[in-house]
Amino acid sequence: MKRFGVVLSAVAMAVGAAVMAGPAAAAPGVVLWGDSHGDWHRVENPNGCYDTPDGRYMNNRTLGVVTLYSSAGCKGQIVYKVAPGESVPPPAVYFESFEA
Repeated sequence: MKRFGVVLSAVAMAVGAAVMAGPAAAAPGVVLWGDSHGDWHRVENPNGCYDTPDGRYMNNRTLGVVTLYSSAGCKGQIVYKVAPGESVPPPAVYFESFEA
């Protein structure tokens, strides 16, 4: 019975920690992305998936990696991963969404 109490306490603590952690925090910084028309778009403190119709250029000014996808909704193939402080191109990329 004592062992059951220890296991139950551990489970309760794990659940409590998960609840207190809440959703993931936004990546501090800015993501700039450009489309094929030469228009630039800015996302402050990105958190999650963003559609980027006809994306061609990316400047990652956050502290995290930005993943570029071939389809909207962060679906399809991963096109490229842009490290913090990095930009593309090069290489030449074509993307429809990103996740940060």
